[in-house]
This record gives sequence, structure tokens and C-alpha cells, in this order.
Amino acid sequence: MRAIEPVKFAFADGEERSLLLTHAGLKRAMQQHGLTDPGQATTFAVLSTIIYQSLPSADRETLSESDFEEILPFNVAVLRDLVGELTGTQDERPQVAQPTTPNPAIIG
Repeated sequence: MRAIEPVKFAFADGEERSLLLTHAGLKRAMQQHGLTDPGQATTFAVLSTIIYQSLPSADRETLSESDFEEILPFNVAVLRDLVGELTGTQDERPQVAQPTTPNPAIIG
């Protein structure tokens, strides 16, 4: 058993891949974008690089980063959540109750 289990994510090409971010992978992504704090990773470019670095090395050898971006959804909120899951910093967002529509029969 691993200390940390990989995160599974289904990409736009329909393939589910296992992602596991290492310290070295995060460091490479941060250096590539000139960042010093993972909290600065808020743009699509930075998030996609971090996720790319979490691919197994065999996948990174056969899939360039620009090709990888072709199968990555352009939804920064989804990517931010995925990076949060990979780094263990995903915010626990409280469930917001949805407003209900008043029943006209009750209002009278």
C-alpha cells in the first residue's frame, strides 16, 4: 500500500489517468513559471503545468505539455480543485443551502 494514493481524473479524450504530484514535480512547475509559492498557482497555465507534472514520467515522455493541454478541460475552478487534491490543500467548501421557491398555497 502507498502512503498516498494517486488521484484519478478523466480527461477530455475519455481516458482516466492516475495523477501523483511529487515535490520535484511541483518544484519544476513552479520554476517553469517563476513562482515561489504554490498559492500563486491560479492561472490555467500554471495549474495545467502542475497537473502535467503529476502524470507518471512515462506519460510525460510520450505526451508534450502542449498536447496535454488539448485534453485538459478549460475550467479553472475544476483545475484548482484538482491541484488542491494533489497537494492536499483543497479547501473544504461548506455546502450552501439552495433557496426554496415559496409555495403560493401556503402564502395565501
